[in-house]
Amino acid sequence: MKTEPGPLRMIPRQAGGATINTMARDDSPVRRMDANGNLVDSAPGRHLTAVAATPSRCAVTRASRMTTSTVTGTAPASSPPRSATGSMAERRPQPLVFDPALSLGWEGSPIDGLSCLLRCVEAVLRARGLTRLEVARALALPVDLAGRRRQPGRFRSGWLAWRNAVDGRTHWDEFRRLVRSGQPVLLMPDRYYWPGDEFEGRRHFLDHMVLAVGLNDTRLVVLDTDAPPADDYRRPLAVTPELMRGACRFATIHFASPRDTAETLRETLLAPGADWLSADMPAVSGFAESWRKQGLTGPLARGLHVVALGEIQPNLYLTSVAVAEEFPDVTAAAGRAAAGARHLGRLLLAAHRYAGDRPDDRSVYEPAIDSFLRLRTALDEYTDVVHHRLGRYRTQRPGDPEALWKRVARTSRWCFAEDVAAPTSDTNAGGLPMISLSPPLALTRSQELLARAARVDATMAYSGYVLPRDQMVPGEYPMYGERAQGSYIWDVDGNRYLDLFLAGGTIILGHVDPVVSEAVVREIRDGFAITLRKKVQVELAELLTDVVPYAERVFLLKSGSDATSAAVRLSRAHTGRERVIRWGYNGWHDWCANRPNGVPESARQSVSTFDFNDLDSLRLEFDRYPGEVACLLMMPFEEVPPALGFLEGAADLARENGALFVLDEMRSGFRVALGGAQERYGVRADLVTFSKAMANGYPISALVGREEVMRTVVNVHIGSTFHINGAEMAAAVATIGRLRDTSVLKDVETLGTMLQRGLAEQIAAGAVEAHVLGVPQMPFMRFHHADERLRQLAQDAFYTETIRRGILLHPNHHWYISGTTTADDIAALLDATAAGFMAAEAAVSRG
Repeated sequence: MKTEPGPLRMIPRQAGGATINTMARDDSPVRRMDANGNLVDSAPGRHLTAVAATPSRCAVTRASRMTTSTVTGTAPASSPPRSATGSMAERRPQPLVFDPALSLGWEGSPIDGLSCLLRCVEAVLRARGLTRLEVARALALPVDLAGRRRQPGRFRSGWLAWRNAVDGRTHWDEFRRLVRSGQPVLLMPDRYYWPGDEFEGRRHFLDHMVLAVGLNDTRLVVLDTDAPPADDYRRPLAVTPELMRGACRFATIHFASPRDTAETLRETLLAPGADWLSADMPAVSGFAESWRKQGLTGPLARGLHVVALGEIQPNLYLTSVAVAEEFPDVTAAAGRAAAGARHLGRLLLAAHRYAGDRPDDRSVYEPAIDSFLRLRTALDEYTDVVHHRLGRYRTQRPGDPEALWKRVARTSRWCFAEDVAAPTSDTNAGGLPMISLSPPLALTRSQELLARAARVDATMAYSGYVLPRDQMVPGEYPMYGERAQGSYIWDVDGNRYLDLFLAGGTIILGHVDPVVSEAVVREIRDGFAITLRKKVQVELAELLTDVVPYAERVFLLKSGSDATSAAVRLSRAHTGRERVIRWGYNGWHDWCANRPNGVPESARQSVSTFDFNDLDSLRLEFDRYPGEVACLLMMPFEEVPPALGFLEGAADLARENGALFVLDEMRSGFRVALGGAQERYGVRADLVTFSKAMANGYPISALVGREEVMRTVVNVHIGSTFHINGAEMAAAVATIGRLRDTSVLKDVETLGTMLQRGLAEQIAAGAVEAHVLGVPQMPFMRFHHADERLRQLAQDAFYTETIRRGILLHPNHHWYISGTTTADDIAALLDATAAGFMAAEAAVSRG
């Protein structure tokens, strides 16, 4: 028969002449301290053996004390956090002890995973009956590298009530009353030397947090992460005037059991942490660059190890435990970043000891920079994973480019009374070293609009759509444009750019083409949204069947995602099958969304993919699902052109297996040839989708194909109120007509070939490793280096130089050329890329 646990109470014990307290219920086994300081339970002769561990410096509470708010811990890279759910036995109140077997993250040292402040709070919460999961959720906070965002002393489900005095003797009576009443009290002494509390061979006094658990007139007993394991981390201290004077800061602990749901974890822990890290990551890069160029001083290194072990490690470790049940992907990423912070902190501690009497020798910290860079990468990955889990793109949020340096400097000043000189690194607003040969652009109005939009525009979560801010060089690229004409655009600050991104590839004739504009204006004046279909719809359908090979019927829609999703629905209805094999970016609808948030798992289970240019990989997918595949839907290429015979082989495999072959020509259509990839590569598709360049920037898409397949449209539901609007159709008729009647597509290919050859020559003549990719109409280039840090440095330096010279290139997406681009434009572009390669080479050599 089960019995309910008795009421929670404090049981006084005797230890070293002082009264101490242990949390227990009336029916709990009682632990006590014998005369030798051993912790024993109520059964005679049974001693509780402490897990042997090498005590680590507990300087990690410095970071938390600077804001008087808590910090959190790291998960080991090699193993996931222990199960946090807790058994019923684990839910019972525990003795007020530091127990490695029950503590969060405790591997070999008390400050593995948690700081000494958090270890003290954890002991209290465990004693009050909270499970490991509840403790983690009670203590977990978003990482704040700037150290200015969290309210001091506040957690998500509790707070620390601090008492502060210049001289601890003024409130010693209150401290004594609280401890003797059975209430555990956090104590952060000032100007008091704890036995054994030394750093670099010196005593120091702003270092440590302990938990007062027992007190009489002559002796104070504390739980202390620096106390010997053999003494169960308990330390008796003589009550002296010096101790009383040093007890100038103490706090009582007030927590409720957390009642988190997946939604509250997202909103109060993950979302703010991701936003803050997004704003602070450029400052991390700037700190790395300053370290690389100037070295790391002893004071700066000491402040950094405190931030690593006292802010980054514990917060991410506790997050990894807190969200393990709801968000396992976040748990894994947080654990890796936490482990990286712990590795960096321990490495810096070892370097401090090695420095010894050479505190100004910056070379001793050089080996730690690789650990810092790995931590930066892990933090980046964690931020990406959280944004992915939140269902939004990562954004470049405004932040202080020196935020991390300022935090480290404040920490060093607070904990070690050491001032740190300001960095002299010439970094830009994003923390990038100014290796550029050109002065920075004026982007004041663009930044002002960015700040305004962040308050009201939900699309800010998607990085501004056309120009994703998280993929640019931070602080260098404009975000808002004023106007465009031909091959050029002007931003709101008046800067002019040769546009090689062309609104994501939707512009083929050039910006504001007069023929297209006239056709659209004429349609608008006549009424482009009327109850009946317009004649222009018939004209466009006839034009598409004329210029697109094998197109017998046309279905006009609005977006690329509309068209590809319509193709999938049509294919399933025509074949009576459900499975889809796809490749490339095919849109945002459920069946192909890149991010899982909001997408039913069932929508993804019937879709699979394969390796491009690998027919064996594709054949394996068909063999895995015999008789189940409705269609093979794919882009004809992306950065790498299709291998000879690959597209024909893919089409043959589809038809051999009773599936339709669908080409997604959002990017290639009306760009590589008038008839698209079918014309260019001699392949035949059952269905083809078009958008982007089809109407020179106006929103329209088309699904075309064989009459036998397209007639199935009458048996499926695909529709929209705006599908019959005439303005975009008029733009498409004018655009396709211009492409058919002029040499635009031939000129675009010629200029693209000129650009690719020029880039290849510059790469061959230089010392930076890069490769020219893509087809001439959509060229691209990627940097390479065995060291990822140097590769990123080269890329950032290159694109910083080119954007400052008025060339708008996307660093992470292929480029486009329009019909108004000229040979002189390509020459100017190559002049800019030559300077970009020089900047990249300088960045790598200095790196």
